[in-house]
Amino acid sequence: MEGPAAVQLMRRLTILVVAFALLASSTAHAGRCVGVFFRGFNAPVGTSGMDNLEAHLSAAFGGIPARPFSTQVFNWTQQSQAWTFIDSLSDVDCVVLAGHSFGANSAIEFTEDYLEPASITVDRLFLFDSVGASDDTLPSGVVQGLNYHQVSTVFWEPEGESNVVGATNVYVEGDYGVSNSDITHTEIDCPLFERTPTQYAALFGSQPDLYARVEDHVASLFVLPPVPALGIPGLIGLVAWLVTFGLVALRQGGGRGPRMRPSN
Repeated sequence: MEGPAAVQLMRRLTILVVAFALLASSTAHAGRCVGVFFRGFNAPVGTSGMDNLEAHLSAAFGGIPARPFSTQVFNWTQQSQAWTFIDSLSDVDCVVLAGHSFGANSAIEFTEDYLEPASITVDRLFLFDSVGASDDTLPSGVVQGLNYHQVSTVFWEPEGESNVVGATNVYVEGDYGVSNSDITHTEIDCPLFERTPTQYAALFGSQPDLYARVEDHVASLFVLPPVPALGIPGLIGLVAWLVTFGLVALRQGGGRGPRMRPSN
């Protein structure tokens, strides 16, 4: 087989290899991402800031077949139930944690007491005005931690930990350029800081709220590789292509020596 015939064969084999690769990539699976959210002390179930954040992220990332996103919200005292939830999932390779107030402290304790002993890495940890005894240092098993905190202006208002070692600490009022009375402990984890869109725009302008910022930090976990692994079908096709390429090369020139131009 020589000349145009060999070229045609190579083209057909290339198409075949691509078809195998597409077949393999259509079944590629990046693994499951799981999100666990801890409410603060006495926070209302179903309408708390953490419930709203869970709904926001589920709406943003819950429809990607190659990266399922399983989420659940817990009270700050329910660390063991949160572990049961994660442990029930067999294909977890990505973890997002978030908590408000006592719930933020619970998220840190949950990482140290449950996830790290099980060698589970936390890809993103979001702390909203964390209050507790264990919230001054980011656990070693966290890839990226963000600590959003505010400054209280009244005696009875809690004030979260302002410096979590190892995390990115964001003084929210200063970051948004507003006064310390404009964002409170109970508002910091709520959509638009518990304001209507009109009220939010009047005070914060076009700046994205914390939910949008959290979404941006989580988004990279759902960017799948552009060229997935070939898998078994793709590898078979690739081997077949290489073997045939070698046979064609041998057929065209192997053992026969170079062609000689006839003399005039």
